[in-house]
Amino acid sequence: MLLLLAVVVLIPTACVLWFMTKAMQNERLAVQQKLSEAYRTHLALAQERLAEFWRNQGQELDRLAATTKASAFFAQCVRNGLADSVIRLGTDGRPKYDGCEGLDALLSNPPDTVILDPMLPKVNGHEICRLARARHLDMPNIMLTAKGQEDDIVRGLELGADDLSF
Repeated sequence: MLLLLAVVVLIPTACVLWFMTKAMQNERLAVQQKLSEAYRTHLALAQERLAEFWRNQGQELDRLAATTKASAFFAQCVRNGLADSVIRLGTDGRPKYDGCEGLDALLSNPPDTVILDPMLPKVNGHEICRLARARHLDMPNIMLTAKGQEDDIVRGLELGADDLSF
């Protein structure tokens, strides 16, 4: 009788519990996949918005550079928040938006003065400064940064910056 009870009640109950566990695991996996898909979609949209933002910033900076003296142009860019990170190379005042573009321009056509932000994307301003000094490019190198910690200042000067402003 006890064996019959075990067969009739316990085995179906164990099977139901096993199936419920598998169903919950599948549901959890489906939710994770949906969240991953939503994240990828959101990330792609954010990357697209960011690229559009920098394209617009570049167009505005190009317009300003064409109509403004170089020193006033840079001051206006910073004041208006048009550029969080700008490398100005040469006397034409042409801005570069990431460290890779700036480094390429710096090495191919050394400018009279370099103004760097240590927080540039791709190749940061510290690395650009170090590479310029390693190649004996002897132009003035000014770092503008929001980082005002003493070790940030010391690092910039040790890498070859002539002045640091924050």
